[in-house]
Amino acid sequence: MDYINPEAPWPHLGWLKKELEAHGFKFRERLCVYPRYIKEKGWVDDVFLGKIKEYVGEDGLVKPKWEAF
Repeated sequence: MDYINPEAPWPHLGWLKKELEAHGFKFRERLCVYPRYIKEKGWVDDVFLGKIKEYVGEDGLVKPKWEAF
């Protein structure tokens, strides 16, 4: 359930990924923090940064093996 917009549920993510890729787009997952803030010093507390870097690649997006879809 989308608690921000309960009246507008997300489409099935697997379907959405296939549709976007069929049109030449890459559908990638990111964490709730934007990739640039993961890379820039001072935005994410070091307490969390180590764990975050386990889940994201060099581009700051979730590594494919950890994606939910």
